[in-house]
Amino acid sequence: MRKSFLIFIVVLLAFSIFAAASQTLGLAAPPLDEYSAAQFDLPEKVGDYPILAVLTKRNWPCLPEGRRIIVLRTPHSSIEELQSQADLSAVLGEAEANKWNLQFAGPLDRGAYVAELRQMNQDAQGSDCIHFGGPRKRGAVEPKGKAAPAGGEDKVPPPA
Repeated sequence: MRKSFLIFIVVLLAFSIFAAASQTLGLAAPPLDEYSAAQFDLPEKVGDYPILAVLTKRNWPCLPEGRRIIVLRTPHSSIEELQSQADLSAVLGEAEANKWNLQFAGPLDRGAYVAELRQMNQDAQGSDCIHFGGPRKRGAVEPKGKAAPAGGEDKVPPPA
């Protein structure tokens, strides 16, 4: 009994030292949140682009059921720069093979991006959603002067 207790203490001590060293050296896995790629069994990167967030109906209520958007961080500050300077063929091929919907976001911090997503979700509480996924307040005015549906439908009225 005493020998197994000693082994248990040694293993516990070794695990504690490893955990502390991992955090100190930055080897610990990033914390999981509702937008983490790991929550969806996805890699941390697609090609050379880190995954900032994965959006689904579960964490972005205005998305249609079954749709998944993978948001990739790019060092490019505009879509024009991304299209002209990046070789996206491998990334787009992987996305097509896996039936992923991709979006690219400019150079920004993942923590700040997740905080912004959470704030947008909180601001949208109690709002209706329009068909392409954005929040819509009841009675909002369309650009052509048409009011948004008041009954919670998810379609915008056709332009006059």
